[in-house]
Amino acid sequence: MRIFVINCEGSEDRWKHYSDNKYERWLGTHYKELPDGDLRFKKMVSFHNINPNEHKAKVGCLVSHTNLWRYLITNKMNNILVLEDDAVTVKDIPENLPLDGVTYLGGLIWSQKTMDGPKKMSFSEGIYLVDDFKILMTMSYYIPSWEIAKELLDYVESQKRYRAIDIMMTKSPTTFYMSYPASFEERGDLSLIRGTKNKRSNKYYEWV
Repeated sequence: MRIFVINCEGSEDRWKHYSDNKYERWLGTHYKELPDGDLRFKKMVSFHNINPNEHKAKVGCLVSHTNLWRYLITNKMNNILVLEDDAVTVKDIPENLPLDGVTYLGGLIWSQKTMDGPKKMSFSEGIYLVDDFKILMTMSYYIPSWEIAKELLDYVESQKRYRAIDIMMTKSPTTFYMSYPASFEERGDLSLIRGTKNKRSNKYYEWV
């Protein structure tokens, strides 16, 4: 398994948490690197009262993930774990993860209707199909093959309007699984999108 950690230029303080040689740095895209006239800023959907920089940061996050997927596709790479640079290991990654879809290894269990908020659910340890709920956040997920990465990328690029990348993933036709409890939870660093983290995800996919 190759492990890519998305980390932006200027955020080397976050990268220091991944000094082990098993991690590979994927240079993320900070919204400040994008020209003001980038059409993706116009295509991104946000609430009308969102901070303009938060809106732009959602675009930077989307570009960071889709650029990585494109790299996996171009190089026909399989067996890939994607982490954002605020993911903290709390449990070993399970063996024999599903090969027919994306497996989340951390995040938030959420209602199918985003506005309904977090969904309380109880699970035993194992791998579960994500069906009557969804997982938010792109902090940690496993892509078994470049073909699955292509499914994700094709869906995103086919859309006339963008949402946050975690929302777009949930709307794609790709099959999703969840490993429970999570192997990664969220560190309390400042978020480029959310700013100060008043809450963060834990190993039970809860918002605490």
